[in-house]
Amino acid sequence: AGSAHDILQNILESVTQDYKEVKRLLQERFHGNENQDFFQTQLEEVKRHPGEAILDYGFRLKNIFEHGYPKGEDDTKTDETTRLQMLRQKFL
Repeated sequence: AGSAHDILQNILESVTQDYKEVKRLLQERFHGNENQDFFQTQLEEVKRHPGEAILDYGFRLKNIFEHGYPKGEDDTKTDETTRLQMLRQKFL
């Protein structure tokens, strides 16, 4: 797994020294699954607010979905199609 210090050293030496990128990588490493679980739960519970424009609801839904089910670097066309089907199903 590696300690936070070791991971930070590795990021700083071989990936980036940009603060925002370092922070993002550390959060992903140590809290990635927690965040994904949170957004997956949000996605299950999300409802259109009364009076909310359909376009606004769509954008909000897409944002939650992309955090709960982020694209993988090795995703195939089939993976992307499946992701879009999941999002459409929730939207309807």
